[in-house]
Amino acid sequence: MKLCLKYSRLFFSGHGVVVHNILTMNQLCTFVAENLDEPYRELLVWSVFFSRMPMAKFFWKQCPDQLGSALVACKMFKSLAGEARWEGKLQLAEELESNARLVSWLILL
Repeated sequence: MKLCLKYSRLFFSGHGVVVHNILTMNQLCTFVAENLDEPYRELLVWSVFFSRMPMAKFFWKQCPDQLGSALVACKMFKSLAGEARWEGKLQLAEELESNARLVSWLILL
């Protein structure tokens, strides 16, 4: 997750994450081209961690290995849902489980 760590400062709060130091599109494209071997797969992982399902679906469609990427995303959503349920965040857990089911349907397509 070089993209997140190098160019963004993340401040965690009780309601989510706030990202500061947003890059221009030109800077982002330059960074991705120079530093990431599989940019769409890494951006897919990032979008799963931040529970951004529309972004995850977009990046999944761009991945060269869609089956493997969907399996990883599904497992990540399920693991995150388990953690959320363990912490008592039931609404978040339900949302993450729903995302895992959607990704599992992508595997079948």
